[in-house]
Amino acid sequence: MKHHRADTRGRLLEAARDIFYSNGYQRATIQMIASQAEANIAAVNYHFGDKASLLAVVLAEDLAHSHASMPRISQAPTEPAEKLREFVMWFFTRFEPDSKVAPLLREVSYGGDILEAMLHTVVRPEAEALTGILQALDPEADLAKVQRNVICALTMMSHTVRYIPLVGSMFSDCRIADSDTSAWAEHIAELCIRRMGPAV
Repeated sequence: MKHHRADTRGRLLEAARDIFYSNGYQRATIQMIASQAEANIAAVNYHFGDKASLLAVVLAEDLAHSHASMPRISQAPTEPAEKLREFVMWFFTRFEPDSKVAPLLREVSYGGDILEAMLHTVVRPEAEALTGILQALDPEADLAKVQRNVICALTMMSHTVRYIPLVGSMFSDCRIADSDTSAWAEHIAELCIRRMGPAV
């Protein structure tokens, strides 16, 4: 019986991955996923709870390799500003056109009903790595200030990736290329370094 349940869970994950990447989060339905997995809707609820939690598991699995390479301050404790630049670039590279997860990440961009589901599996590891970097950037800052800065930085990065594709339509004379990941990453990293580092 246990083997059968594990098999059902695996089929649901495989179907969810296919349907989420093909249709996007909003258009994908639990019915579509259950049907492709040859399971019933109750099985989705049993194994994952809801659609948002199912997507969080899919993204956590697909981002596991990315999280393993996530810049952390322990890798260069004496260079927090450079490590922050690396972290922001790492964050943005997941949204480049050749990234498999980019369309889904851009669609949810850590907002709406998906945020709570993603908190522990996707966002927490990123927030912990960024906390270490920002603590090293401003060692005198208390933890509450560092945590506010972490939230601000993550919010700025995720909202930027959502709005980058719209920039051209907002400003007819816009010269900012939406594919210029390194320029966007450097811009946000510089803002963070100036505003979240020690006061001068």
